[in-house]
Order: sequence, then structure tokens, then C-alpha cells
Amino acid sequence: MVLVWFVGCEWDPDHSNPFDPDNPNYEEIGNLRLKVYPLDRHADPIPGVTVLISELGRFEITDESGQVFFDQVPADTLKVVAYRNDNSEIVYARDSIEVIVEPYKTKFDSLRLDAVPIIDSCKVNSVTLIEDSSGYDITKVSARLTAWVRDPDGILDLDSVVFSFPEIRRKLSYNLDSLFWRTDIPSEEFPGGDLRNTILKFFTFEAFDKTKNFTHAETLLGRVINGVPRLYPHSGSATPLLDWTYLLYNQLPNIESFNYLLRIYTADAERDTVYQRIVVPDESSYNTHQIEKELDYGDYFYQVWVIDLFGNMSRSKPETIEVPPPPPN
Repeated sequence: MVLVWFVGCEWDPDHSNPFDPDNPNYEEIGNLRLKVYPLDRHADPIPGVTVLISELGRFEITDESGQVFFDQVPADTLKVVAYRNDNSEIVYARDSIEVIVEPYKTKFDSLRLDAVPIIDSCKVNSVTLIEDSSGYDITKVSARLTAWVRDPDGILDLDSVVFSFPEIRRKLSYNLDSLFWRTDIPSEEFPGGDLRNTILKFFTFEAFDKTKNFTHAETLLGRVINGVPRLYPHSGSATPLLDWTYLLYNQLPNIESFNYLLRIYTADAERDTVYQRIVVPDESSYNTHQIEKELDYGDYFYQVWVIDLFGNMSRSKPETIEVPPPPPN
């Protein structure tokens, strides 16, 4: 009778185990292992990257070897997103891939993240130049915008550096020799036609890479120097005592706020610099500097720059130095 009872009944075991194929909630699963690299194929994998599978509500952080591991992942096509935008020096933009996880297997895959450019520093300075034009002195004032930018993916990944101020937007040019980006903008292009109207207002710099990831920084202009030194010509000595006058005007409150840069250069097409010194201002408007080396005979020009502690500057007109040839024996 017992045998008949067992033969006549179909026994259905418990299917509450989620790994039981007959469980209503059963799904095939696998594993996923990912490694995250930078664009530079020669660089090490990236630790500290957030790797996210949004549809599962799961994320992991790459370890020191740049890897993450997800176990018991549904066997399916999944979108995986990775990024690093914490307080680390190098920030990586988001990137995503689709991976196919097969049942009972571990899927291996990788991502390459694009680093966001880094603006190490940026500044805006006023530059005032006085020039002789048809017998008249013309003063030109401009803003000099300079940025030092790098890209962890390499300089070739940098696309452009842009400056913006309300209603003004300009690209900076890269100086290959000095490794900075720079442009000059005339004073009249700023609000009210005067660069002084921008003092203590923010100038914005943006650095873009090839995929248009970007970062930005802000800086201020602290001063516009309008006055320039007045120089006097010299002749007859190979070690002249150069002299000039300069009124502080209202831009420079005292002599501790700036220095002079004196530069002598040849009066030929080459304009080679033969002498250069930083000169501490005199208490009065009258200043002198004794040349510390003997100049070869010939004609020279010299100029004096006023440069404040923030890098704002003004430059004099050039003046002549004539060194006669030595007397015959």
C-alpha cells in the first residue's frame, strides 16, 4: 500500500531557493570583472574609480590595481559607467560600455577614461606701452591673459584654452617655448572701453581637451598702471649712469609695491639684449642706475619697465645710448 501511495503521487520539492530553475524569481547569473585604464596605454590602471551598474543599483570602487569585481550578476547585456571626480588631483570624465554577462561565467572587460585638463594657474595683468607714432606719443593699454595648463593624457589631447568675460570670449595661443597659453586684448574692447572697469571682477578661463571635457578657473585683475617712466639719452661712456623719472600716480601707493626692470639692447635689427637688471625704486621720482659691465662701442637702446608685485606693468619709450669707439693708440 505504501508503494502504491508513492507511485500514485507526484512529489514536488521546495523551489524557494532563488538558484532553483523552477523558482519563479530564478534568473541565470554570472560574474563581472573590470579593469579601468587612462587613455595613455603606457600608464598604470586607475585606482579609486567608481564603477556603477545603474539598473542593478550596484557600484564598486577600483582597488590599487584598478580592478573591480561584481559577483552574482544577472546574465544579460548591462551598461557599466565609470568615473572619478573626487578630490584627487586628476579627475576623469564619465565613460560607459555595454558588457554581455553569460550564465555561470566570469566576464572580463575594461574601460579607458579621459582625464579632464588641469589649469595649474592663470592670471590677468595690465600692460601699458607708450610708442612714438608720427611724432606723437600714443599710450596703449591691454589685458594680458596667461594660463598654465596640462592634460594627464598628454599635451596632444589638449584642444584649446578660452578666456571669457561678460560679452568677451577669446582663445589663447599656445607658446611652445614657454609652455603657457596667452593672448592680449586691447583696453577698448572691455566694458566702457576701459580695462579699469574690470578691476576686481572675475575673469574665467576654460581648458578643453579633444573630446570637449573641460575644467575652469577664475582670477582677478588688481591694477592698471597708466604712467610710464621718462628716460634720458646718454653718450660718451661705456658704463653710463642711466637716469629716469617716474611719478607713482594713483595706481602705485608706495615704492614697496613695485620694481623697475631695466633692459639694454642693440640698436640693430636683431635687438639682442646685452644687459638686464631689476632696480629698486628711489624714494623720489628721480632714479638712477650705474651700469655694472662695460658695453662694447656702438649704438644701443634702453627701456625701463614698471612691474608691480602682481605682474602688472608699464613700459617706457626706448632711449638711446651711444658708446664711442676707443681712442686710437
